[in-house]
Amino acid sequence: MFKLEGASTIAFGVCHANAPAPRTHTPGCDRVNVNKIAGILRARIRCRVPAWVLSGLTLLAGSAVQAAPFAYITNLTSNDVSVIDLASNTVTATIPVGVSPLGVAVNRAGTRVYVANSGGSSGYSVSVIDTASNTVTATVMLSSNPVGVAVSPDGTRVYVTLQFANAVIVIDTTSNSVIASVPVASPIGVVVSPDGSRVYVGSELPDSIIDAVAILDAASNTVSTTIAVGSGPRGIAVNASGTRVYVANLFSNNVSVLDTTSNTVVATVAVGTYPNGVAVNPDGTRVYVTNNGSADVSVIDATSNAVVGTVTLAPGSSPVGIGVNSAGTLVYVANTEFHNNGTQLSYLAVIGTGCNEVSANVTVGTHPAAVGLFIGPGGDPPPPPSPPLTTHVTSIELTQGIQDVANSVPLIIGRRTFARVHVQSDGAAVAGVTARLRGLGAYMSGGGEVEVPLTPIAPSNAGGPRITVQPNPQRGILDDSFLFELPWEWTNFSGLRVFASLSEPDGPPVQSCKSDVASAPVNEFRTYTTLKVAYVRMAYQLPGVFPNPADAFAQASSGEQRQSESWMRRTYPVSQLSFTDDFVLFDPFLGGFVDQSNLFCQAVYPPASRNLCAYRYVSSRLSALDTTSSFMEGADVAYGLIPQPSPNPTNLFTRGACCTGRAGAGPANDADYASH
Repeated sequence: MFKLEGASTIAFGVCHANAPAPRTHTPGCDRVNVNKIAGILRARIRCRVPAWVLSGLTLLAGSAVQAAPFAYITNLTSNDVSVIDLASNTVTATIPVGVSPLGVAVNRAGTRVYVANSGGSSGYSVSVIDTASNTVTATVMLSSNPVGVAVSPDGTRVYVTLQFANAVIVIDTTSNSVIASVPVASPIGVVVSPDGSRVYVGSELPDSIIDAVAILDAASNTVSTTIAVGSGPRGIAVNASGTRVYVANLFSNNVSVLDTTSNTVVATVAVGTYPNGVAVNPDGTRVYVTNNGSADVSVIDATSNAVVGTVTLAPGSSPVGIGVNSAGTLVYVANTEFHNNGTQLSYLAVIGTGCNEVSANVTVGTHPAAVGLFIGPGGDPPPPPSPPLTTHVTSIELTQGIQDVANSVPLIIGRRTFARVHVQSDGAAVAGVTARLRGLGAYMSGGGEVEVPLTPIAPSNAGGPRITVQPNPQRGILDDSFLFELPWEWTNFSGLRVFASLSEPDGPPVQSCKSDVASAPVNEFRTYTTLKVAYVRMAYQLPGVFPNPADAFAQASSGEQRQSESWMRRTYPVSQLSFTDDFVLFDPFLGGFVDQSNLFCQAVYPPASRNLCAYRYVSSRLSALDTTSSFMEGADVAYGLIPQPSPNPTNLFTRGACCTGRAGAGPANDADYASH
């Protein structure tokens, strides 16, 4: 709890003016730094919201099967519940309830939803929602702030924690009346065992840094035992078999794993900062934890009790409630983004468990909490396991025009940048594969480096976002790889780290991915690089007799030079490119190197490489000229533009390269820039 002057009295300490004095380790309203966007770092004052960070979020196997599963999201400050069709990710209804709705629980049959209304002048209450009509059909008035809520598997009992009354009340769902009150110190999160025999309640013990889980016997409505856990137990969840209970400890930044047979803590798993919500997938193999302080979701392997993944949410996020669908393929997180300019975004984030990435955001009411079991029954059963993918990422190349797979060509800040994700099949070609690219932008702050998570992007290949992954891909074929155009803001960080994720054929990339490959090393963007080029427009006469003597003469035009200048500005990693005055050089021997008839060319180069003869001759000539004249006028490099013959009946072609000394050369024809 904490006190914020001028705040109204609302649930479990969100901003609670009349709450008891805070415990010494409660963070309260603290100053936190937010991620830097485009070079601006600011601090904001934000209420840390312990009230949102509680209760059981496990999915229990349901007996009733509906056409579509629905999520019921309590919205703390708009005083309503958003009903979301999870098959289409659309809000189908908004149900007004009491003031500051916080905890929520759907019964196993999917017919009733119970909402804990934690504050306001209208009094404390539990709203009972009929899911067929999406209306409140009953209201159970209470004497104190309700926080967490859970329903027994048979739907006959509802358990509600009253934090400030130090009690867990029991509601009979037939009469919608309170039939029992069980003393528990500062109860918050609550969940019922799959067989309905036990109720697990997170309890904050007075003046203690070690708190507990109280275990209630459902038959007698008494506390049978308590188990010491971490500090500040909030979210609490039980797996479908009832063998493990998971408790998110807000202040000790960890999750306690309880064995329900021995009633002991068998593991303590460190997660992000201020963990609050927790959910277990249907088969009990993964545990998902929302971390309010670090704005992410920790993924825990239930066998090893180790964090095996972290889902980074948008900057400024304050995730609260969390749940998993019946197939175990999607995780849903109630989230609010707090922005530097004072604006906020409230939504249900949808995370694919295959790649652990956010795939969609569903806008809901303001400050969604969804503390508890907010997903009703329904939906398809879990699909059979897919066969292993045979495609994988081999490398990621970031380019602003020219690059190699080692990313050795430097990048310039603020320039148009593409990522090529090179992929390969282990067997036959695999059609219909797509990908996503996510990134971390880096900047320096306070003597250290800070990384900002960037929104994932889709491929921009000309043929669409899906390609056929080849067993022997060719780097020269663009559609043998995925092409991503990086958003402008990605290119304005001092450093960028990118990650690629592949999908199954014809499947969305967030549902199933085999490889997450980081480009290495981290790509750095340079802020200022200059290059001055001395262009030399070469002229020559081809050897031999021509019916029209003019056809033997060729000279690079000023228009071709302008085209080359434009191409070089767009291609080379420089922020400032300048050129010397026009310079034309006629060379009487160059024609023999262009048509490859020169004896030296024929002696030195094999037939397949003789289109390099003209480049080698011109670059050597310019390099020698650099030592005997001042034609370069302080330029960094000289570049000879070699015109192609016109007409060109034998399809002569000159390849370009750089450099001999400070000189290079290449074709001047507009269509040949790729050969430079």
